Amino acid sequence: MLLAPLSATQKLKGAVCAAQHQTAEIYQYIRGLQLELTTRFQEFQKYGPTFSFLVKLKSFDGHELESSLIGWLDTQDMAMQLIELKSSTLWVTKFAELRKQLETTAGHDHGTCIFTCWRSLPERFSCLKNIASALLTVFGSTYLCEQIFSHMKSILGPSCSRLTTGHSESCVQLKVTKYDPQIMELTRGKQGQVSH
Repeated sequence: MLLAPLSATQKLKGAVCAAQHQTAEIYQYIRGLQLELTTRFQEFQKYGPTFSFLVKLKSFDGHELESSLIGWLDTQDMAMQLIELKSSTLWVTKFAELRKQLETTAGHDHGTCIFTCWRSLPERFSCLKNIASALLTVFGSTYLCEQIFSHMKSILGPSCSRLTTGHSESCVQLKVTKYDPQIMELTRGKQGQVSH
């Protein structure tokens, strides 16, 4: 009779140890990702002058462009295209209006405004457009990482310490997916079960 509670206690102890191990594993994984993001944001400070290219075209001379960020692009025509773009009053005005718009609007549309402005350039500025597109993609990927970290932190908090790795992954996926089920439409054709 004494062995039954003892074996149940052993099973419970094993389950708790396994959950703690999984939590520690998840914590180490998240910690590693946080360190990577910290490094990435330090790189933003280093590459800040390069990113000023996107909105401060008039004061940009091309020397601030960090080649390690765009080394894979063909930038042979960049200098000539930059000179031509800066000499066009139409495009200088358009970029000045872009800066003014960015200063007066909410932050969530800034990337779209910048991207739209660069896409409106004629094809003869293809090298500059490719550089702008390459630089703009950095922000989107970082934003999504930060958003996922925020969700992971709330899901894996102290109140949810017994979630398995699979459950944690599922919770994060549900949190970051833009799935919006049409509950009313799904239930409209269903009939509830009546009790006898």
